[in-house]
Amino acid sequence: MKKLSIIIPAIIFFLVLVKPVSASDQMAVRVHAGYFIPEGTAGNTYNSSWGFDAQFEYKFTESIAANISGGYIKWGFVQSTPGVTFSFLPIILGGRYYFPMPGMTPYGEINVGLYNSSYKITGGQSTTEQKLGYGLLAGAIFPFSGFDVDANFGFNSISLTQYSFTVLVIHAGLSYSF
Repeated sequence: MKKLSIIIPAIIFFLVLVKPVSASDQMAVRVHAGYFIPEGTAGNTYNSSWGFDAQFEYKFTESIAANISGGYIKWGFVQSTPGVTFSFLPIILGGRYYFPMPGMTPYGEINVGLYNSSYKITGGQSTTEQKLGYGLLAGAIFPFSGFDVDANFGFNSISLTQYSFTVLVIHAGLSYSF
């Protein structure tokens, strides 16, 4: 009997918390611009940089969603290195939990992905590698007529050959739900 007194409220809480999504808002596409701030060892070598990404999201419920995104980030060096470029092409899978409320909708996300890094020297050596990375972020979606504004702040860590590349990220972009 004591177990039922715990299980029944837990089931009711879960059913209230996790509501199905209307068919019209089940998917979303987003485009973000981001400012990337390297930390730790990466911060000693690379300057802060701009990048962009595109994202597709599928909502399972009003609160739970999965997404896939791809983007591009080109890094500058702290010391002048003419003819040398370093960039990431990340492909990321994420899971979001929304906290629905009137007006804005805050969320938290955890993601994991493959970061394709490319290091090139003009007229010479070119190195590419694929490394696993993960990230955590918090943000909010602000509704507007016909589209939404998505803004978030996050942390990414990518395991490169010589060290872990740690980055703080500030994203802002447009979202369209259908």
